[in-house]
Amino acid sequence: AHCLITIWTTMRAASSVVAIVAALIIVKQVLTGLNVSSKALCEQNTDSRPNEAFSLRKDDDRSNRLSLPTNDPTNSPTNKPIEPPPIQQAFVPDSSTGKVFGGEKIRDFSNPMANLKETSISSEQLPFENDFRAKCNKWGVVTTIFDPTEAISRVSNLPEWCLVVVADTKTPKDYVEKFKALGGNEGSTFFFSVERQKTWEQLDGPIGAFVRTMPWRHFGRKNLGYLFAILHGAEYFFDFDDDNFIKLDEKTGDPVEILPSTTTLDNVTVVMLGPTAFNHHPLMKPSIPPPSWARGFPLEYIKDEATEGQAAFSAPMPFVSKSNSIGVIQFLADGNPDVDANHRLMRPLPMTFDNSENAKNVLVPKHAYSPYNAQASIHTQPALWATLLPTTVPGRVSDIWRSYFAQCIFADSNLRLVFAPPKIEQIRNEHNFLGDLTAEKDLYTKSGKLIDFLSSWDSEKLRFPERVEQLWIDLYERSYIELDDVVALQKWLEALIAMGYKFPELKPRIRNVAMMGQFNYADFPNSMTQIMMWNQKMRERFQTTIAAAPFNETQLAYLEAHRIDAFQAKDLNMRKRGYLGFYNPMSNLMRTLLRFAYSSTIEAVLYAHDDALLNLTELSEGKYPFPTDKIIGNRRGEDLDNAEYVDLRTIPDRAKA
Repeated sequence: AHCLITIWTTMRAASSVVAIVAALIIVKQVLTGLNVSSKALCEQNTDSRPNEAFSLRKDDDRSNRLSLPTNDPTNSPTNKPIEPPPIQQAFVPDSSTGKVFGGEKIRDFSNPMANLKETSISSEQLPFENDFRAKCNKWGVVTTIFDPTEAISRVSNLPEWCLVVVADTKTPKDYVEKFKALGGNEGSTFFFSVERQKTWEQLDGPIGAFVRTMPWRHFGRKNLGYLFAILHGAEYFFDFDDDNFIKLDEKTGDPVEILPSTTTLDNVTVVMLGPTAFNHHPLMKPSIPPPSWARGFPLEYIKDEATEGQAAFSAPMPFVSKSNSIGVIQFLADGNPDVDANHRLMRPLPMTFDNSENAKNVLVPKHAYSPYNAQASIHTQPALWATLLPTTVPGRVSDIWRSYFAQCIFADSNLRLVFAPPKIEQIRNEHNFLGDLTAEKDLYTKSGKLIDFLSSWDSEKLRFPERVEQLWIDLYERSYIELDDVVALQKWLEALIAMGYKFPELKPRIRNVAMMGQFNYADFPNSMTQIMMWNQKMRERFQTTIAAAPFNETQLAYLEAHRIDAFQAKDLNMRKRGYLGFYNPMSNLMRTLLRFAYSSTIEAVLYAHDDALLNLTELSEGKYPFPTDKIIGNRRGEDLDNAEYVDLRTIPDRAKA
């Protein structure tokens, strides 16, 4: 393909018959299979072709980053070689280092779509356990193949909590007797036995259909516990493992409180971050020297300090607000925490995290991805739909994949992920590190590509369940999961709808408009910090943001390292006259518009100065997609507190505005 592209370029640019004949000879040799090094001939011709500009095809997704001619000759598109098309296969071969996962679409989903109409079934058809019907709105969920542990007993004794223990075929037959002997609270605990699960398999309708998709002797049996808890009124899950122990209060000896008694989470640190991958460990202050990272964090970013973020400020955060709701709280664990096999083999253990009075919760930026697990995490009602564990991947991958899939939808439904100080101590069940290393292969080879894919993913589906279904189909087509997972997800959504589960409101980010910030100056104090925060806030609503300012080369390098899209506002004539950025707004806007000239996704550029506060609901008249074709409003007066607002939609006399 590279050779043929070069041939086409050579023929197109040829200034003599000789060059055309040479190119045709190469074509003949390639097609007839002669043993000739056509690649070498292509390379010779590549250097001889004229250095002329070229246009990218409109349907080429890479055209979202079109280089434009400026006064700086290094930005000329003529210096960029023509790239061969990407290889359409799951792993891209590299003769020197092995195969690298490409994340491209390699197959099509041909099964029927799920029936996701909002129709619930009567309560008489639901398999309630009467002793637990509406008994608790807070549920612990665990599955185990071992004898009961003190970790499970502690959860069963939490005040106002219920617990469902999901058995598997290898779970001891005398589990319940041993549980009671250990001090487990039988009155608040439902033991979901193998026999009881088999009766659910026989149920007609979506619940039985979902249960039948779950394999035996698999970590995914835990999914039945989630379903059971939702059916019986759960508004909160504590999703945990049998080797993760809630710590005991030093004064009372009782398990510490894992869910605040109020509706507000205190001491929440707002993180400032440019990249889409976020390593939360450094801000949680581990006891070992860096680096440290959680299981599932892409290995290629371990040494990238930009992924560690910066603490901007701390403030209380309500569980539910107009703009955000907490979807998941992930507790870190002391002792033998949830790190991958590479970390265990190379870094010291045990280790701890900051749990002092000043320890902070950490809020993950809405545009970013950070892995959370099924070992010690709180899930709130708007996020219970996202607890489904894939079953066609190893258990060491399943909960991490779930977390990444969920965060893609969280960003479009104002749900947030918070990491909390360690109220958990993990006394890990026996594991073989090399066995873990093998089971975690997908985490090492696919996590980075998965984050890239999810960060740019979009769908035309505007009903919540349909959007989730489309995401899992797209993930199947790119070899992150298998067909059985998509089928299970479809049955899961159908079962939730049948039980009357209320999905959160969908508020997709704006993807068809690029947000361009015009910064007149870049030499003010903390300019890089302010631009990073501007970028982060705008990315909460816009998929694409660009900052334009008279940056110097050091500033540009800093922003690039932090994955912030920015360009240098250049105008040599204005610079000679002593002006910096404020004389370039129109040229900056034009550069941005031309940059997306051939984009298949960006339809417009929203231009705003760095001191502009945008009411996006007002701009879009409360409708999506944005933008509209109308000028909606304006303000008069410099005193913003007392400025008169003029609504151009209701005032016919434009002179008044």
